[in-house]
Amino acid sequence: MLITPSQDVGCETASVREDPFYAGLPRRRARGKDYDALVVETIAALRRRWGASLLVHFEDFASRNSYRLLARYREEVGFQTATQTRKPK
Repeated sequence: MLITPSQDVGCETASVREDPFYAGLPRRRARGKDYDALVVETIAALRRRWGASLLVHFEDFASRNSYRLLARYREEVGFQTATQTRKPK
């Protein structure tokens, strides 16, 4: 099973957060440990639900997060990027 989770981690632009039509979380973007904790919690929940059949598609992560997260989860869950697909050993 391929899962493409979408996570709303907030928005830095106050005018966007205050717009009544803004559908995202009306708070500043999660960063650092808070951001990492959200990803850890999400991956853990997905693994509990789908187990070893889980394949997570990482897309549109900021560069500072994407390589670090892919390196962390490379051996734990399957992952897919635009250039390669790999399942855990």
